[in-house]
Amino acid sequence: MPTPLVHLEGVSLSYGARRVLRDLELAIPPGQVVGLAGPGAAGKTCLIKIIATLLAPSAGRVTLDGVSLAAARGESLREARRHIGMQFQNFALFDSLTAAENVSYPLLAGGAPRDATSRAAAQARAETLLAEVGLEGMGGLLPAALSGGMKRRVAVARALVASPRIALFDDPTAGLDPVNSARILQLITTRAAGPDRVVIIAGHDLDRLLPLAGRLVILREGAVAFDGPSGAAGEAGDPWVRAFVGREEDHGRAS
Repeated sequence: MPTPLVHLEGVSLSYGARRVLRDLELAIPPGQVVGLAGPGAAGKTCLIKIIATLLAPSAGRVTLDGVSLAAARGESLREARRHIGMQFQNFALFDSLTAAENVSYPLLAGGAPRDATSRAAAQARAETLLAEVGLEGMGGLLPAALSGGMKRRVAVARALVASPRIALFDDPTAGLDPVNSARILQLITTRAAGPDRVVIIAGHDLDRLLPLAGRLVILREGAVAFDGPSGAAGEAGDPWVRAFVGREEDHGRAS
C-alpha cells in the first residue's frame, strides 16, 4: 500500500468522562474517495475536525503527508493546513464577505500573494466554482441574503477552490434537493479527487454516496464499525452494519 496521506493511529477524543472517538485506526493512501457514515453523534464531525487540524485528539497520533501533527508548530502547521480544504457542517462563512470573497479567501489568506492580478484570478476562480454549484451571478451577495442550502453550496465551493490534497466535506448535501445533491457530490469527486489526493465525504445520503466512494468507513459510538469497499458493507458480518446500509429488514432488532 502507498504511504498514507492521512494516517490515524489509536486516535481517541474525550470531553470529560464522555468519549467521542475510541481508538480509531485509519490509513488512507492518495487516490481514495472515502465515504464517512454513521448515525447522529457517532463522531463523524469530530473526526473530520481532527484531520483538519482544528481539534487535537485526547490520545493517539495523526500524520498528514508524513508530518506528525503532534510535532507540527508554527510554519509547519500552517503548511499542512494549506493543503487541506474543508466544508463545515455549519457553513462557517464570513458574514462581512460576499459569497465570492468567501470562496476565494483560501487563495488569498495565509501569506499568499495579494496583488491585483492574484486577486482577479482568485475572484475569477471563485465565480467559476459558484457557477458549478448552481450559484452563477450570486457572487456579490452577502451570506445574510442566502438560504441555508445556498450557504452550504458556497461552503463546498470554498473547500474546493485551492485544489487541496486533503478535501473534507461534512454533510455537503444536507438540506439540498435531489438535483443539487447529485450536482454537489459529482462536483466534489470531479474537482477534488485525484491520484495524489484524498477526499473524505461525511454524509447521510448513502444512495448517492456509495457509488462515488470506493471506500466506506462507518462509525458507531465513536468506533469504527466497518472499514472496507463500499460495495461490501451490505455483506458485512455485523448485522448492525448491514442494517445501517439498508440490507436488513429490521434495523431496530439488529441494533
